[in-house]
Amino acid sequence: MMICGKILTWLLSPLAIGLAGLIVSCWAAGRGRKRRAVCMGALTLVWFAVWASPIFYCWFGYSLERLYPPARVETTPGAEAIVLLGGGMCSPGRTAPYPDMTGAADRVWQAARLYHAGKAPLVISSGCSEADSSVVLLRDLGVPASAIRVEGASRNTAENARFSRQMLASLGIRRVILVTSAWHMRRAVWLFRHEGVEVIPSASDYEATLQRERLDRWSLYEMLPTPAMLDRNTCCLKEVIGYWVCRIMGRLT
Repeated sequence: MMICGKILTWLLSPLAIGLAGLIVSCWAAGRGRKRRAVCMGALTLVWFAVWASPIFYCWFGYSLERLYPPARVETTPGAEAIVLLGGGMCSPGRTAPYPDMTGAADRVWQAARLYHAGKAPLVISSGCSEADSSVVLLRDLGVPASAIRVEGASRNTAENARFSRQMLASLGIRRVILVTSAWHMRRAVWLFRHEGVEVIPSASDYEATLQRERLDRWSLYEMLPTPAMLDRNTCCLKEVIGYWVCRIMGRLT
Protein backbone atom coordinates (compact mmCIF):
# COMPACT_ATOMS: atom_id res chain seq x y z
CA MET A 1 0.00 0.00 0.00
CA MET A 2 2.80 2.43 0.88
CA ILE A 3 4.60 1.74 -2.43
CA CYS A 4 1.36 2.29 -4.38
CA GLY A 5 0.86 5.57 -2.54
CA LYS A 6 4.36 6.74 -3.40
CA ILE A 7 3.89 5.84 -7.08
CA LEU A 8 0.54 7.66 -7.21
CA THR A 9 2.04 10.71 -5.51
CA TRP A 10 4.87 10.79 -8.06
CA LEU A 11 2.44 10.45 -10.98
CA LEU A 12 0.54 13.49 -9.65
CA SER A 13 3.71 15.51 -9.06
CA PRO A 14 4.51 18.63 -11.12
CA LEU A 15 7.62 16.90 -12.50
CA ALA A 16 5.72 13.84 -13.75
CA ILE A 17 2.93 15.92 -15.29
CA GLY A 18 5.47 18.22 -16.92
CA LEU A 19 7.38 15.27 -18.36
CA ALA A 20 4.11 13.89 -19.72
CA GLY A 21 3.53 17.24 -21.41
CA LEU A 22 6.96 17.09 -23.03
CA ILE A 23 6.32 13.55 -24.27
CA VAL A 24 3.00 14.61 -25.81
CA SER A 25 4.69 17.62 -27.43
CA CYS A 26 7.41 15.43 -28.95
CA TRP A 27 4.83 12.88 -30.10
CA ALA A 28 2.79 15.62 -31.81
CA ALA A 29 5.91 16.99 -33.50
CA GLY A 30 6.80 13.51 -34.74
CA ARG A 31 3.33 13.16 -36.24
CA GLY A 32 3.71 16.47 -38.07
CA ARG A 33 1.23 18.34 -35.87
CA LYS A 34 3.44 21.36 -35.36
CA ARG A 35 0.82 23.69 -33.92
CA ARG A 36 -0.23 21.16 -31.30
CA ALA A 37 3.42 20.41 -30.49
CA VAL A 38 4.25 24.10 -30.03
CA CYS A 39 1.16 24.73 -27.89
CA MET A 40 1.84 21.72 -25.65
CA GLY A 41 5.53 22.63 -25.38
CA ALA A 42 4.65 26.21 -24.37
CA LEU A 43 2.11 25.03 -21.80
CA THR A 44 4.70 22.66 -20.35
CA LEU A 45 7.25 25.46 -20.03
CA VAL A 46 4.68 27.64 -18.26
CA TRP A 47 3.78 24.68 -16.00
CA PHE A 48 7.40 24.20 -14.94
CA ALA A 49 7.93 27.95 -14.54
CA VAL A 50 4.99 28.22 -12.14
CA TRP A 51 5.86 25.19 -10.01
CA ALA A 52 9.55 26.20 -9.85
CA SER A 53 8.70 29.81 -8.98
CA PRO A 54 9.79 31.27 -5.62
CA ILE A 55 6.84 33.65 -5.79
CA PHE A 56 4.39 30.76 -6.18
CA TYR A 57 6.08 29.03 -3.24
CA CYS A 58 5.57 32.12 -1.09
CA TRP A 59 1.83 31.75 -1.70
CA PHE A 60 1.46 27.95 -1.78
CA GLY A 61 3.82 27.11 1.08
CA TYR A 62 2.52 29.97 3.19
CA SER A 63 -1.07 28.75 2.70
CA LEU A 64 -0.06 25.64 4.70
CA GLU A 65 2.25 27.30 7.23
CA ARG A 66 -0.16 30.09 8.19
CA LEU A 67 -2.56 27.51 9.67
CA TYR A 68 -0.06 27.12 12.54
CA PRO A 69 1.61 30.53 12.99
CA PRO A 70 4.96 30.84 14.78
CA ALA A 71 4.78 31.09 18.56
CA ARG A 72 7.24 31.13 21.43
CA VAL A 73 7.47 27.87 23.36
CA GLU A 74 6.57 29.71 26.57
CA THR A 75 3.00 30.10 25.26
CA THR A 76 2.59 26.38 24.53
CA PRO A 77 0.40 24.48 27.02
CA GLY A 78 2.01 21.65 28.94
CA ALA A 79 1.53 17.98 28.14
CA GLU A 80 2.71 14.53 29.20
CA ALA A 81 5.14 14.07 26.31
CA ILE A 82 6.58 15.72 23.20
CA VAL A 83 6.24 13.68 20.01
CA LEU A 84 8.89 14.66 17.47
CA LEU A 85 8.26 13.54 13.90
CA GLY A 86 11.45 12.66 12.09
CA GLY A 87 12.34 12.35 8.43
CA GLY A 88 14.18 15.63 8.15
CA MET A 89 17.71 14.52 9.01
CA CYS A 90 20.16 12.03 7.53
CA SER A 91 21.91 9.39 9.63
CA PRO A 92 25.72 9.31 9.63
CA GLY A 93 27.21 7.52 6.64
CA ARG A 94 30.33 5.42 6.46
CA THR A 95 32.57 8.49 6.49
CA ALA A 96 30.54 11.19 8.30
CA PRO A 97 30.68 10.83 12.09
CA TYR A 98 27.56 12.95 12.71
CA PRO A 99 24.05 13.12 11.24
CA ASP A 100 23.45 15.71 8.51
CA MET A 101 21.15 18.49 9.68
CA THR A 102 18.88 19.36 6.77
CA GLY A 103 16.24 22.10 6.90
CA ALA A 104 13.80 20.05 8.95
CA ALA A 105 16.32 19.79 11.80
CA ASP A 106 14.42 22.82 13.10
CA ARG A 107 11.96 20.27 14.43
CA VAL A 108 14.59 18.85 16.75
CA TRP A 109 15.52 22.31 18.01
CA GLN A 110 11.83 22.96 18.72
CA ALA A 111 11.45 19.73 20.67
CA ALA A 112 14.54 20.56 22.74
CA ARG A 113 13.23 24.07 23.42
CA LEU A 114 9.92 22.67 24.64
CA TYR A 115 11.67 20.17 26.89
CA HIS A 116 13.94 22.80 28.45
CA ALA A 117 10.93 25.10 28.92
CA GLY A 118 9.40 22.38 31.09
CA LYS A 119 6.45 21.73 28.77
CA ALA A 120 6.77 17.93 29.01
CA PRO A 121 9.12 15.51 30.81
CA LEU A 122 9.54 13.13 27.87
CA VAL A 123 10.49 13.39 24.17
CA ILE A 124 9.37 10.60 21.85
CA SER A 125 11.25 10.63 18.55
CA SER A 126 9.20 8.89 15.85
CA GLY A 127 10.73 7.57 12.64
CA CYS A 128 12.69 4.60 11.31
CA SER A 129 16.10 6.33 11.37
CA GLU A 130 15.71 8.71 14.29
CA ALA A 131 17.89 6.80 16.75
CA ASP A 132 20.93 7.73 14.62
CA SER A 133 19.84 11.26 13.66
CA SER A 134 17.42 13.36 15.70
CA VAL A 135 18.22 11.57 18.96
CA VAL A 136 21.91 12.48 18.52
CA LEU A 137 21.01 16.14 18.09
CA LEU A 138 18.60 16.05 21.03
CA ARG A 139 21.43 14.79 23.23
CA ASP A 140 23.76 17.50 21.90
CA LEU A 141 21.08 20.06 22.76
CA GLY A 142 21.03 18.92 26.36
CA VAL A 143 18.06 16.57 26.47
CA PRO A 144 19.11 13.66 28.73
CA ALA A 145 18.90 10.09 27.46
CA SER A 146 16.53 9.24 30.32
CA ALA A 147 13.99 11.69 28.86
CA ILE A 148 14.11 10.28 25.30
CA ARG A 149 12.13 7.39 23.85
CA VAL A 150 12.37 6.18 20.25
CA GLU A 151 9.57 4.84 18.10
CA GLY A 152 11.75 3.43 15.35
CA ALA A 153 9.35 1.45 13.14
CA SER A 154 7.35 4.12 11.29
CA ARG A 155 8.13 4.95 7.66
CA ASN A 156 5.51 7.62 6.98
CA THR A 157 3.23 10.01 8.84
CA ALA A 158 0.34 7.56 9.12
CA GLU A 159 2.66 5.04 10.78
CA ASN A 160 4.10 7.81 12.97
CA ALA A 161 0.61 8.34 14.35
CA ARG A 162 -0.30 4.66 14.66
CA PHE A 163 2.90 3.43 16.26
CA SER A 164 3.29 6.49 18.50
CA ARG A 165 -0.26 5.96 19.77
CA GLN A 166 0.66 2.40 20.70
CA MET A 167 3.75 3.57 22.58
CA LEU A 168 1.82 6.36 24.28
CA ALA A 169 -0.88 3.89 25.37
CA SER A 170 1.75 1.62 26.93
CA LEU A 171 3.09 4.62 28.87
CA GLY A 172 -0.39 5.78 29.93
CA ILE A 173 -0.04 9.06 28.01
CA ARG A 174 -3.01 10.71 26.29
CA ARG A 175 -1.98 14.36 25.77
CA VAL A 176 1.12 15.28 23.72
CA ILE A 177 2.80 18.23 22.08
CA LEU A 178 3.29 17.36 18.42
CA VAL A 179 6.37 18.81 16.72
CA THR A 180 6.88 18.84 12.97
CA SER A 181 7.36 21.33 10.12
CA ALA A 182 4.62 23.93 9.74
CA TRP A 183 3.74 22.83 6.20
CA HIS A 184 3.37 19.23 7.43
CA MET A 185 1.42 19.97 10.60
CA ARG A 186 -2.17 19.89 9.29
CA ARG A 187 -1.92 16.30 8.03
CA ALA A 188 0.06 15.15 11.08
CA VAL A 189 -2.48 16.64 13.51
CA TRP A 190 -5.39 15.02 11.67
CA LEU A 191 -3.72 11.59 11.68
CA PHE A 192 -2.82 11.71 15.37
CA ARG A 193 -6.30 12.88 16.37
CA HIS A 194 -7.79 10.18 14.15
CA GLU A 195 -5.81 7.69 16.25
CA GLY A 196 -7.37 9.16 19.39
CA VAL A 197 -4.34 11.12 20.62
CA GLU A 198 -4.95 14.54 22.18
CA VAL A 199 -2.60 16.86 20.30
CA ILE A 200 -1.16 20.31 20.97
CA PRO A 201 0.54 21.48 17.73
CA SER A 202 3.97 23.12 17.99
CA ALA A 203 5.24 23.83 14.50
CA SER A 204 8.70 24.79 13.25
CA ASP A 205 10.55 25.18 9.94
CA TYR A 206 8.73 28.25 8.52
CA GLU A 207 10.56 28.50 5.20
CA ALA A 208 7.73 29.95 3.09
CA THR A 209 6.73 32.38 5.82
CA LEU A 210 10.26 33.76 6.09
CA GLN A 211 10.62 34.03 2.31
CA ARG A 212 7.28 35.82 2.09
CA GLU A 213 8.34 38.37 4.71
CA ARG A 214 11.33 39.46 2.62
CA LEU A 215 9.59 39.30 -0.77
CA ASP A 216 9.67 43.09 -1.20
CA ARG A 217 13.49 43.04 -0.91
CA TRP A 218 14.08 40.38 -3.55
CA SER A 219 16.19 41.07 -6.60
CA LEU A 220 15.05 40.00 -10.06
CA TYR A 221 17.49 37.08 -9.91
CA GLU A 222 15.85 35.75 -6.74
CA MET A 223 12.47 35.64 -8.50
CA LEU A 224 13.64 33.28 -11.24
CA PRO A 225 12.43 29.63 -11.21
CA THR A 226 14.82 27.17 -9.57
CA PRO A 227 14.98 23.38 -9.04
CA ALA A 228 14.89 23.97 -5.27
CA MET A 229 11.56 25.76 -5.55
CA LEU A 230 10.18 22.96 -7.72
CA ASP A 231 11.11 20.54 -4.95
CA ARG A 232 9.53 22.67 -2.21
CA ASN A 233 6.32 23.26 -4.13
CA THR A 234 6.15 19.54 -4.86
CA CYS A 235 6.40 18.80 -1.12
CA CYS A 236 3.53 21.22 -0.47
CA LEU A 237 1.42 19.61 -3.18
CA LYS A 238 2.16 16.19 -1.68
CA GLU A 239 0.91 17.47 1.67
CA VAL A 240 -2.34 18.77 0.18
CA ILE A 241 -2.98 15.50 -1.68
CA GLY A 242 -2.00 13.43 1.36
CA TYR A 243 -4.27 15.41 3.67
CA TRP A 244 -7.36 14.95 1.53
CA VAL A 245 -6.59 11.28 0.88
CA CYS A 246 -6.40 10.80 4.67
CA ARG A 247 -9.71 12.59 5.14
CA ILE A 248 -11.45 10.54 2.46
CA MET A 249 -9.98 7.22 3.62
CA GLY A 250 -10.81 8.12 7.22
CA ARG A 251 -14.48 8.47 6.30
CA LEU A 252 -14.48 5.17 4.46
CA THR A 253 -12.94 3.20 7.35
